[in-house]
Amino acid sequence: AVLLGAAAYLFTRTLQFDFPHAPGRLGPDIWPQLILVLLMLACAAGIGRTWVLESRARPEPKAKPEGDGPRAGYPDDVALAGSEAPSRYWLVAGGLALFVAYPVALAYLGFLVATFLLMALFMLIGQWRNVLGVVTVSAAGTLVLFYIFRGVVYVSLPLGSGPFHDVTVWIASLLGMR
Repeated sequence: AVLLGAAAYLFTRTLQFDFPHAPGRLGPDIWPQLILVLLMLACAAGIGRTWVLESRARPEPKAKPEGDGPRAGYPDDVALAGSEAPSRYWLVAGGLALFVAYPVALAYLGFLVATFLLMALFMLIGQWRNVLGVVTVSAAGTLVLFYIFRGVVYVSLPLGSGPFHDVTVWIASLLGMR
């Protein structure tokens, strides 16, 4: 709730930015406003989710607790959520390794291929096993980001080298970009 309030306050401050307006172009105020709106939506969703979860009944201990541990008397799934749950640090390490390798891959593979691979491998590391879904979401997400950054915001993205450069230029031409 504090973060939501801070984002709302900062949003009102972005409405006071003074800059020369160019017709048909987005101003520099749009990007902080967009990020703050997304932050406010995420905060509102988190508050709503917490409110819904808190209103649900919590697991009650059984009438006669079994054992003498701190989880005695609770259902098995609640007990497993504690210290007996398997650790998956390798998933976190794999995700971090992807984000470390991504800037290096951008220079050689270009934005399209590097971003597609980042998204696909991140989902696979996150144990999403629907390969068709991974490929579809990665391709759609990469194309949307490419179009927004290059076609709307006019950010100069890395095109890659060799055949990756040719693929990026070809896809950009399919999307109507120069």
